[in-house]
Amino acid sequence: MYLLSAFSINMLDLTEYDHTVKFSAMTEEEVIKTLDDNAFESYIAHESTAIVLSARLGVEIDCNRINVLLGDGDYAIVCQLPRPKEGQLYTQEEIAEMNIAYIFIEIEAGDYN
Repeated sequence: MYLLSAFSINMLDLTEYDHTVKFSAMTEEEVIKTLDDNAFESYIAHESTAIVLSARLGVEIDCNRINVLLGDGDYAIVCQLPRPKEGQLYTQEEIAEMNIAYIFIEIEAGDYN
């Protein structure tokens, strides 16, 4: 299980397999239960976001600004903040008051190309 702050098709290896990506909205309560029940790796890119998510979700979330490659059978939760204005960095206070969209992602590989 991966915890992400965004999702991009660049996170999929499309050179060998087609992929099906399923998206489902989650409530914050569902995210809390899922993270409590499963081991996860954090790929939250900004320290202020990781701090606020740790407080809101009740688990330690590390800031980890590296790329992730998702494959067959992988699951992720995207914690998507509203898009900032050009050059804007959100403060912890701003993030704490935001409506965060939580999206569950399931990856399935298809046929070999």
